[in-house]
Amino acid sequence: ELILKHWMSKIGLGGKLVLGCLEINDLAKQINNGMKIEDINFLLYDAFGQIYKNKKACFELERIEAFINSHGYKTISKKFVDFRFVLTSERTA
Repeated sequence: ELILKHWMSKIGLGGKLVLGCLEINDLAKQINNGMKIEDINFLLYDAFGQIYKNKKACFELERIEAFINSHGYKTISKKFVDFRFVLTSERTA
């Protein structure tokens, strides 16, 4: 959250923050439902290609959205694809 807070401080009024990552609750449900270990590893380590190796995080969408909104941002859109979400927010304060 410290890094995210730092990034958010660099965006001017009216600027947009676009955050995309794995939704940990959805992934956990699939793991509990018997998702194959190969699929889990692909999502966690390979799904975004070499450039993002070891630079990923999983979040709970509701928690990260509340954190961003509590720091002067307003949610513009939320998109879900498989176990990933993209949250777009605009700085309002």
